[in-house]
Amino acid sequence: MPKRPFGCFAREGAAFEVARAANLSKNTDYLVAGSKSGSVKMRAAEKHGTPILDENAFPRLLGKR
Repeated sequence: MPKRPFGCFAREGAAFEVARAANLSKNTDYLVAGSKSGSVKMRAAEKHGTPILDENAFPRLLGKR
């Protein structure tokens, strides 16, 4: 799957309350992590038990593929 800008994901996930966040908390349901995701967010997701999805898994979660 070609790389897609976050805006594409935000539009597809609008019905699921998808939002871009500066910080990750225990209230975060998923982290969509691309190849350049920051290590701080990845560690925070692991700390809070937040599932980490890659760019291919997210559309599948939404039922798009």
